Amino acid sequence: MKRHLGSVTRSVRVLACLRPFASVTSALLLFAYGGPTAASRFDFDATPGRLPKDIVPAHYTLEFELDPARDTFNGHAEIDLTVRRPASEIVLQATELQATSALLRSESGTVRELSVTPDAAKNLWRLRWKGSEPLAAGRWRLSMTYQGKVEKRGQGLFVVEYRTSAGAETAQRMLATQLEPTHARAVFPSFDEPAFRATFDIAITAPASFEAVSNMPVAGQTALADGSRRTAFARTPSMPTYLVALAVGDFEALTDSFDGIPLRILTARGRSHEGRYAMDVTKLLLGYFRDYFGVAYMLPKLDQLAIPGVRGGAMEDWGAISYNETLLLYDPKRSAPRLQLTIFNIVAHEIAHQWFGNLVTAAWWDDIWLNEAFATWMAAKAQDHFNPAWGVRVRSRLFREDALSLDAQSGTRAVADPPPHETGIFEVFDDITYAKGGAVLGMFEAQLGESVFREGLRQYMVAHRYSNATADDLWFHLSQAAGRDITPLVSDWIRQRGFPLLIVTTACSDGRTRITLSQERFSSRGAKDLAAMWQVPVVIHAGADARRLVLGREPQQVDFPGCVPVVANGGDTGYYRVQYDAGNSARLRAAYSRLPAAERIGLIADTMALARSGRIEFAEYFRLLDVMREEREGALWQQVIEHLLYLDEAFAGSPAQAAVRAYGRALLRPVLDRLGWQVHAEDDAGTVRLRNSLIDTLGQFDDAETATRCRAMFDAFTAAPSAPIEPSIRPAVIRTVARNADAATFETVRRLLREASNQEDNYLYGGAMILVRDPALVQRILELTLTDEWPPGSASWYVRTVGASSGHPDIGRDFILQNFDAVIAKSSRRGRPWMLPMAYSGFNQERQAEDLLAVQRRLLGDDAMAPAGQIAESIREKAALRAREESNLPQLLKSLTRPRQSKSREPVAVAN
Repeated sequence: MKRHLGSVTRSVRVLACLRPFASVTSALLLFAYGGPTAASRFDFDATPGRLPKDIVPAHYTLEFELDPARDTFNGHAEIDLTVRRPASEIVLQATELQATSALLRSESGTVRELSVTPDAAKNLWRLRWKGSEPLAAGRWRLSMTYQGKVEKRGQGLFVVEYRTSAGAETAQRMLATQLEPTHARAVFPSFDEPAFRATFDIAITAPASFEAVSNMPVAGQTALADGSRRTAFARTPSMPTYLVALAVGDFEALTDSFDGIPLRILTARGRSHEGRYAMDVTKLLLGYFRDYFGVAYMLPKLDQLAIPGVRGGAMEDWGAISYNETLLLYDPKRSAPRLQLTIFNIVAHEIAHQWFGNLVTAAWWDDIWLNEAFATWMAAKAQDHFNPAWGVRVRSRLFREDALSLDAQSGTRAVADPPPHETGIFEVFDDITYAKGGAVLGMFEAQLGESVFREGLRQYMVAHRYSNATADDLWFHLSQAAGRDITPLVSDWIRQRGFPLLIVTTACSDGRTRITLSQERFSSRGAKDLAAMWQVPVVIHAGADARRLVLGREPQQVDFPGCVPVVANGGDTGYYRVQYDAGNSARLRAAYSRLPAAERIGLIADTMALARSGRIEFAEYFRLLDVMREEREGALWQQVIEHLLYLDEAFAGSPAQAAVRAYGRALLRPVLDRLGWQVHAEDDAGTVRLRNSLIDTLGQFDDAETATRCRAMFDAFTAAPSAPIEPSIRPAVIRTVARNADAATFETVRRLLREASNQEDNYLYGGAMILVRDPALVQRILELTLTDEWPPGSASWYVRTVGASSGHPDIGRDFILQNFDAVIAKSSRRGRPWMLPMAYSGFNQERQAEDLLAVQRRLLGDDAMAPAGQIAESIREKAALRAREESNLPQLLKSLTRPRQSKSREPVAVAN
């Protein structure tokens, strides 16, 4: 999938919509499997969940009365049930829904009136009838009317307020949904767990001035006497509740088709032309995935909705994908070119979900990586196929680093760890699921070969279509394609926490290089853990030779001809780190320019991680940077920038921070001078991205020339908005100015944020505003978050991030603690456990980690401790690094800082 007014005056009739029972074919989703791993493969009764399995849904008929002007909605739900075993009650999931009636009818026509007892703590409804007679096995129809709440944050059924132009005085409104993972129960009472698949008939009654959208095409419309219109949609295929999509708004449509399938991109008025790039990408991807999986897109239409605010990320609802508009719309006059890469990636991810996740659904949330990791991996595969110049395989290391850093912590989880409680489901949508899961898939694709891997996926897709699956189902089909059981090789990577460090030692004698490989679990704090072991697919490149092997618990030795540099993660496809002996490290530095870019970035990333953990001296890392000064690959410089920004944060508040910034200026300024500030025809996508990152980072590192030039551009833009800043560097320019803002400049940025008529500008100015370094202005932002200046979702984000982003985490933390109830009220259920951890994330001392854990437990309880534990571990890592290196690093960096030697493409306008 990574955010009122009026009152309801009409009622829903209770019995008017009873219809003949829908077919229950495929409703139970019970499958039998043979073979040695059958016990671990999908079995409906063995699938985890809170609901009993005695009663299952076959079909939902859902009627909604929706009006964007109202803060509540009316609903009527009929569920065709199969009672598998006699039951004393019906248990459904429902969150903040108010039942007005509930009836149950048997196949013979007997009607029972039901009482509804909410269990708010567990988000359940318990439906019971008079008498003690159990509900007999067979078919029944459950009919309920209820009222629900429209959210102001991007979850459940939520309202979006937006303006179509900067000068518009009146905000427009639309409704949309985000039901994954557990928000469907806030929109209709349901069996809201992924194994309970069913078909859906959906109808929406809304004011006639609005268009209603759902998963399937419109089947019919009826004008009503009160000026509203009822829109009925065709029946869906069998699917889980979290894929239901509802939207009501004044949409403008960009239309097209592929393979006879109608395609639409729906936007706010005046914006549909900005969907052209995404539409072209969509048509490419539908053909690519059809050919790859051997299964064509399976619904009769595909809508993609650009939501102009509130919602975060995107959601793969079958046939009606919704996105925050910044992830779908591209305006060449305003948007930075790199937004095309983002749009391609996100659209590819969500369309891949139409197969992985929708056609085949993970049985339970511990296997949600079957949805998300595959969509991540397929998106990268598609990007590389259509846009090889983007260097996706090299850039993927940047995202893998996020997962590796998290996975190196002592409190990490396995890709397939079951959530410890239902609220913990939110926490599995993280870098472990997306980035680690995707990297592990890529590693085993490289091990098995692309054609074998694809054949296994095709078998998996056909065998489990319109059904559920587990990881062991996937291993079964990949094993069938490979002709051998791969389960022992691959399952530990999904079920075991952490990842390996390969220890590589080399010795050259008699014209041959002998390589010894062993493994241990990698830890960000340098602690050794020999208990955890993996079957590690290793690709060794030694000179011109290559060899594959699988490293297990015992060390292995291999020989290569010649005294050559050795790379033990050839092609950088492995999800592990590598530590080389001093001799091979020196040979790799000498051969640096001859290594492929993917291996260069892997070497840089691993060397930094080893230095951070205390396994090697930091001098080793900076020696490597010394040989890459003429590097031309943008992603590698981006990796270095990430490393320097980490050091800047780790040493914040100490003398070493100034040394890091001085070194950063000396290293990065010549790179920016070489690229210049203007876009050139020969610039590739990596260069365009890098230029913006360099300006932004040099601004953070107090480069006077950069700050002055950014200020001049900003002043010229605000004086004459018709002469905008070059889109490719606009984010960096605005961010650099905002960091150094005085009160007047702050008010200008605030005004630009207030006048933003699209989410791209909203994110730009809001993201820049929270960087301001003036403590008084940080306090001003915090105070404004408790007003109606910004929507709750934006206010919640600003309040928890401004402290760390501005360099004043103490101000942010203190404000949240002093105003905790008011701050939490602004946050979504998913965001609340992250409020304090995000506010503490800028700290770098051990006592602050302990304080976070104590305060989080006191204020939010044990169920909210996972985010606090993750951030506390990051704080401890920074504290350990600071304690170890604070006295040594300044002198080391001073010895490495060189005078700037500029080879600029253009004259430097302002002297340093």
